[in-house]
Amino acid sequence: MKNEYIKCNSANIYYEVHGKGEPILCLHGNGEDSSYFKPQMKDFLKNYQVILMDSRGHGKSSFGDEGLSLELMAKDVLKVLKKLNIDKVHLLGFSDGGNVALTIALKNPKCIKTLTLLGANLKPNDMKFLDRIPIKVEYYFYKLLSIKKDKKEILGLMVKEPKNKAKELNRINLPTLVIAGEKDAIKESCTKLISKSIKNSKLEIIKGADHFVSRKKPEVFNKIFLDFIRDHQ
Repeated sequence: MKNEYIKCNSANIYYEVHGKGEPILCLHGNGEDSSYFKPQMKDFLKNYQVILMDSRGHGKSSFGDEGLSLELMAKDVLKVLKKLNIDKVHLLGFSDGGNVALTIALKNPKCIKTLTLLGANLKPNDMKFLDRIPIKVEYYFYKLLSIKKDKKEILGLMVKEPKNKAKELNRINLPTLVIAGEKDAIKESCTKLISKSIKNSKLEIIKGADHFVSRKKPEVFNKIFLDFIRDHQ
């Protein structure tokens, strides 16, 4: 395993490289770190190189002075790929990581071999009401009292972003897998709209699963994902 930091503007971004083969880059969700993908590692490493990174302000990566935004986090990903001399990658993004991956697909698609969006959304209101309200309450509580700035910044990603329109996704011409749990925190209508808006994308809704399907049902998720990228090698 190789683990290093790279300077991205004023932030230090932590990443790890495991194994050999075609590279898979995994992007975790809001408030998590790269260890989220531990249930995937054994299966992925059989035939692929796996790159993990902690998003800006998460895990071992620092915030920097620029604040948090999906666009800035997408630029961090591109800098890691450049540092590793990787031209194309199988890009897997979960939740906010999926939103970062979607940002890259819209602005820098040439670096992506396949795109997998797991529990991604187009706008904050695509999250179900009962999942969204506690996040907004906590965010505005910290904002009102001017406390826990870092936590407020992280929550703010879900309160303020993403800001994508379905018609913009028509520009994406990449092998794409759109996947979510049947009981996901993201509205199923949004997941289906994302898939419908991306040319020739594949849609998978996993029965009985929630937002954290890759962690709670890794045997199901891993097979779906690996079968998909094998079809596009």
